Amino acid sequence: MRTRPVYLADIPALEAIYAEREYKFDIPSLGSVLTEEAMVVESDTGEIVAAGFAIRTPEIVLLMGNGHVLVKLEAIRRIHEAMRESLRRKGYGRAFAVVSPHLKAYIRHMKKRFGWVEDFPSFRIE
Repeated sequence: MRTRPVYLADIPALEAIYAEREYKFDIPSLGSVLTEEAMVVESDTGEIVAAGFAIRTPEIVLLMGNGHVLVKLEAIRRIHEAMRESLRRKGYGRAFAVVSPHLKAYIRHMKKRFGWVEDFPSFRIE
């Protein structure tokens, strides 16, 4: 096997892998300014075995002080709306928020009120 950059000629094979596995996320675009890197692993016969894409995506970090539940939800709403609009103007279509344990009780509200979608588990690569 060998690892190499993704070529435009690889797109049909990547789309076939994507369709076959029924992924729940959009296949990254090679032409996007948000795509930092794209690599494939191919077998000795040239078949693409895997692909990896490094996509520039904002990570939202929330600091929350003490206060009433309704005040906290209003603060989250305001931050959500302001950041969403600001990031969209900069060309981002999504952002990720890691919810700290002391805010776990708010997840249901964030999903219902703000349309947050629970995504795949995430891992930090250092």
